Amino acid sequence: MSVAGKNNDMEARIEKIVAMIHGRGGRMTPQRRTLLRVILENPCSTCKELFYLSRKIDSSIGRATVYRTIKMLDDCGVLTGRLISVTGV
Repeated sequence: MSVAGKNNDMEARIEKIVAMIHGRGGRMTPQRRTLLRVILENPCSTCKELFYLSRKIDSSIGRATVYRTIKMLDDCGVLTGRLISVTGV
């Protein structure tokens, strides 16, 4: 798949997840969108890893943002298990 194709696929996955979050009354801030992109692009297994990778992109992301976003994604059924893995998207 070409780079453009991968980017389009990534954007489609992000928009699908955003729609799920909005459907449950949640908000999608720029920081949460960055976290979502990091989750989809990197095989992270801990919130600490997500925090450090996300901070490289957006220094305004704090630990609380990471933990709250992970909880929100878990509540929406996007993340499952102890390791972060994206499901159904």
